[in-house]
Amino acid sequence: DINADDKAIRQLMRLKIPDDVYIELSLT
Repeated sequence: DINADDKAIRQLMRLKIPDDVYIELSLT
């Protein structure tokens, strides 16, 4: 399931990068 993998990756990214950077990536 691509969506499940994407959610897992996003959660890992959240742990590794600051919230403001994560939000910026989400908006792009």
